[in-house]
Amino acid sequence: IYIDPPYNTGKDFLYKDKFAIGKTAYEEETGARDEEGRLIANLDSSGRYHSNWLSMIYPRLKLARNLLSQDGVIFISIDDNEQHNLRKLCDEIFGAVNFIAQFVWKKKGGASNTETIIGDITEYVICYAREIDELKINRRIIESATYPHSDEKGKF
Repeated sequence: IYIDPPYNTGKDFLYKDKFAIGKTAYEEETGARDEEGRLIANLDSSGRYHSNWLSMIYPRLKLARNLLSQDGVIFISIDDNEQHNLRKLCDEIFGAVNFIAQFVWKKKGGASNTETIIGDITEYVICYAREIDELKINRRIIESATYPHSDEKGKF
C-alpha cells in the first residue's frame, strides 16, 4: 500500500473530526490565554493540531494494516511536520519490530527565496511491514529464484 495523506500544516484542517472539547474550552484548560483573553501560547505547536491530524490518520492506518497481506508492506509519504508522530503511531499499529526504513527524498532542486532560515527540500517515505518475518521468508524465496536480468551492479 502507498498512501500520501494530507500534511498537518497547522492551518484549518480539511478532514475535521469531532472533539469532546471545543477550542475555547481547550484554551481555558491548557492555559493558552491570560485573564484578559490574550493568547500566551503558540497554538501552532499545541497538541490540538497534532490531535486533529492524528485522529484523522489513525483509523485509516488501522484499516490499511488490516488490508495488507501477511507479507505486505505500506509506504507513507510525510513531511517534517508530523513524521516523528507518524513513526510513533505506526510503531503502535504495525509494531516497532515491523519498521523497515525511512526514506528521504529530494522534493525540489533547491531552497526558494521565500524560505527565511533553512531551505525545506526533502520529505520522507516511511515503510512498515505487516509481519516482518513473513517478509524475510519471501525475500529468501526471491533471492534464490533465477532471474535473467542483471547489469554491472547485479541482479534486478
